[in-house]
This record gives sequence, C-alpha cells and structure tokens, in this order.
Amino acid sequence: MGNQSNAKKLLGIALVTLLAMSLAIVAVDACGNKCKTPTTYYCTCRPSTICGSTPTVTPPTPTTVTTPTPTVTTPTPTPTVTTTSTVQADFVVIDKTPSFNSNAVTLQFNDESTGDPQSWKWDFGDGGTSTDNNPTHTYTDGVDTHTVTLQVSDGNTDSISKEVDTSSQNVSTT
Repeated sequence: MGNQSNAKKLLGIALVTLLAMSLAIVAVDACGNKCKTPTTYYCTCRPSTICGSTPTVTPPTPTTVTTPTPTVTTPTPTPTVTTTSTVQADFVVIDKTPSFNSNAVTLQFNDESTGDPQSWKWDFGDGGTSTDNNPTHTYTDGVDTHTVTLQVSDGNTDSISKEVDTSSQNVSTT
C-alpha cells in the first residue's frame, strides 16, 4: 500500500508541475510567497521561509478579451446589360453598267441589312473589297458569276453571301 501512496504522490507532483508549466500557473506556498518556477511538490523559491508547507497553486485571474465584430462591406454589383444583336446582313444589286469596249461590268451594291450596322466589309469574289455601306465595284475578269459576301457589324457580326450574275444585261442575285 505504501508504494501506491508514493506513486499517487509522485503522480500528484507530476500533475501539479505539468499543469503549472503548461497553463502558466503561479505556484504559491502556504505563506503566500510566489515561486518563479514550481519544480517540486514543495515550493523552493524561498528556502529561508519557515512555512515550507505544501504549496497552493493559484491560477491567474482570467482577463476578459473582447473580440471586435468585423464590419463586412458588400460592394453593390454593377448591373450587366446584355443586348442581343438585331443586325442581319443583306444586300441587292441596284445598277449594272457594262463597258462597251471591254468585258468590264460595274455594279452598284445596296446594303439592305436590318438593325443598325456600324461597319461593312464587302468581298466581291474577284479579290476586290470595300468597307463602304453602298459600294460600286467593277468586274474586269470576264467571269459570268461571282460570289459576293457582305459582313456587317454593330458589335456583333452577321454575314451573307450571294451569287451575282455579272454577264447579262439583267443582273440578278440569288
């Protein structure tokens, strides 16, 4: 039974020492003297003290810490306006002027795109191009049919291609 009693004392000493070290607890002997480091069951910081009795372990006075509540500012979202393009490319040939001295034929193209086109790109099918909205183009290669492409844009793009007959007096687009 003596060994169990000693084991309990040693366990008690170890727990007091461990608790004091891990929680930064101040040890005080029976006379109220604070020890710098409680290392044993008896307070040895003041060996001249007559008391020498079992130390009293006093935990530090708790301090109330107020954590400030963070202020969260949520930015106001900027509305996104999504517009869909209503531009749709289309054109017609409104005039044909043949040259009597050569195979040249001059055509007047008219943009009939819907919506509000802001830019035009014409490809006349013979290497010629234009950025006018209603261009005139002269064909000199003697080819009877050309594929003409019109691309219009208002931020969004649309295009159309048509076969244009450049050989006959009556010009037609299909």
